[in-house]
Amino acid sequence: MDIGGRRLKQLGAASSSYPEWSRDGTRLAWVEDGVIVIAETDGSKRQKLVLRGGYPVGSPEWSPDGKQLVVPAHPAQGNYDDGETKLFIVPLTHPKRAHQLT
Repeated sequence: MDIGGRRLKQLGAASSSYPEWSRDGTRLAWVEDGVIVIAETDGSKRQKLVLRGGYPVGSPEWSPDGKQLVVPAHPAQGNYDDGETKLFIVPLTHPKRAHQLT
């Protein structure tokens, strides 16, 4: 699709949700199939970030320096008794080191 002489590219699936631009405008994070996806604006360097435990996630928010995401996650069956949404910090250089805030 062309808009104003520029070709647009679809980065996520039709079912993607919660798109969030990085503060510097060079990357985009969104939720696709219950996991976070991050890519450069041209679609390169696409990576999926899956929280340990396989929690389905909500809308990601970038840290001011663009090095981390704050992500709400919903407990998978049997992992939490209270069923409340939890917040996680995901360092983008080491996403497997995500840690729970709440």
